[in-house]
Amino acid sequence: MTVESIKYGIHIERNPVLVSFLRDLEGIPYRGIGTGVQRIQRECDEHGIKVEFQNLEKEDQFTVVFYRP
Repeated sequence: MTVESIKYGIHIERNPVLVSFLRDLEGIPYRGIGTGVQRIQRECDEHGIKVEFQNLEKEDQFTVVFYRP
């Protein structure tokens, strides 16, 4: 997975059992599994905040950097 693929909505559930429990819990206002990066990008764009996603492929992770205006 890369940040670019995540931005297009591609996601992999790392723990499908845990995700299945989250879908059934009441009181959790958001259940859009796999859309967090897209929401971050959209909100930052709307509020004029520069955000940068950096791939850390060896670690199978990424970082998010928010720049102050």
